[in-house]
Amino acid sequence: MHWSRWADLCKPKAGWGMGFHDLYKFNIALLAKQWWHFLVKFDMLAAHIFKSKYYPSITFWNAQLGTGPSYVWRSIFVARKLMENEVGWSVGSGMNISIWRDSWLLSWAGGRIQNTLVNNFINKVAYLIDTNTKTWNMELITSVFNVKDAVAIKCILLSHSIDEARLTWKDDKCNLPNPA
Repeated sequence: MHWSRWADLCKPKAGWGMGFHDLYKFNIALLAKQWWHFLVKFDMLAAHIFKSKYYPSITFWNAQLGTGPSYVWRSIFVARKLMENEVGWSVGSGMNISIWRDSWLLSWAGGRIQNTLVNNFINKVAYLIDTNTKTWNMELITSVFNVKDAVAIKCILLSHSIDEARLTWKDDKCNLPNPA
């Protein structure tokens, strides 16, 4: 690694600098990158170490800060809190996505089901998908969810090529108008 003066790093990119403006934001960006690696590359040694200490029986997504956390864990936890609204699920079969707990809707809809009362009989996204046609079961969706949540669900394209859900950056593209 080559070291440079902070003044040179703060120069605009056009002036052969890195364009840094705020060290705090830069640090958060690096921590968010580490956070993303914990989500998608959970077989990394660091992920195993943190899992064994801070969230041995749950997923990283559901981990809590805990008591007496290390500085590194506190920092990654802060980045996780900032990034939770930016990450969502790419729906495959829907068996691994909780309708009520996971952030799987588009950003304009708030990420999670917010306007519909919890229905304990339907708890996985898979129940909202017609297994024969691999499309949304519109009759069920409109009967269970309010209009805003139903529109947000309809905007999500179902993946025909993957069976398992995977974490992705949320995409706000939708051909339906924002009902807000």
